[in-house]
Amino acid sequence: MRTLPLTAGSIVAALCLTACEGDTTAPNPDSPKGVAEAQPKSTIAAAPKLLSFRMYAFAPGQDPSAQTLTVTNNGDGGMAWTASTKAKWIKLGPASGTAPGQVQVSLNRAGFKGRLEDRPALVNGVITLSSAGASNSPVQVRVSVNISYLSPGKTAPGGGPGPRPPF
Repeated sequence: MRTLPLTAGSIVAALCLTACEGDTTAPNPDSPKGVAEAQPKSTIAAAPKLLSFRMYAFAPGQDPSAQTLTVTNNGDGGMAWTASTKAKWIKLGPASGTAPGQVQVSLNRAGFKGRLEDRPALVNGVITLSSAGASNSPVQVRVSVNISYLSPGKTAPGGGPGPRPPF
């Protein structure tokens, strides 16, 4: 223990640190004094940044196939992540993992409020990817659903399958 001289009106704060063997947060004695070592930082990344689906309002048995969202760590170290959404019509599986990983994103027709045919032709949602260790968390991925009011296989005037999303 070290004794410090005190003068009237002085405030002294003392901090005692104990480094345990194997503690990776302890300072490195080989580092220059006053220089903190950089801890590895994770950065969460997702691909693609936009998932687009086409759903036919009058063909409930022909919902679009699931799409894969890839989650990676563009930084150092390991990284656990979670995926979430507030949109009840977006299904995620699995909703958590470690990077690199994948999430299967599909649509839940029953999650749309009311009748699908009463919805606007374009519906958007967001998937949020979070990681406690990532410096850029959370990351958002857009989900766009183009609802077609034609039967599958029918074409709109001009030869296309109906209105396209405006992006």
